[in-house]
Amino acid sequence: MGVEKLTEYDSCPVYLVKDENFEVMEIARDDRKEFLERHSGHKIGYLEKLDEEVNADNCFFDSKRESIFKATDGKLTYLIRAWRKSAADKMIYELVETETKKILLHLKLS
Repeated sequence: MGVEKLTEYDSCPVYLVKDENFEVMEIARDDRKEFLERHSGHKIGYLEKLDEEVNADNCFFDSKRESIFKATDGKLTYLIRAWRKSAADKMIYELVETETKKILLHLKLS
């Protein structure tokens, strides 16, 4: 089961500084399209984050902190683990536990 967060930044390019002259290279990217293509044919559900955070590791402003929170599809409640490998990476979302069949979930955070 995969979990992906949809945001308005899914199709924003990535900018890299190439050398000591600070030449900037723009890399086009569309995370949402890539996710949907990779999982075409799979059932997709939508989750909403519940207010409470179950567990948070490190300070709130730490870009690499790991957190575990609850989210719901309106029927069941799921535990979601969120973290990133470095400040430059996008967040990774992982389903911690569920009682349902294997489905793909888009995480809608407000």
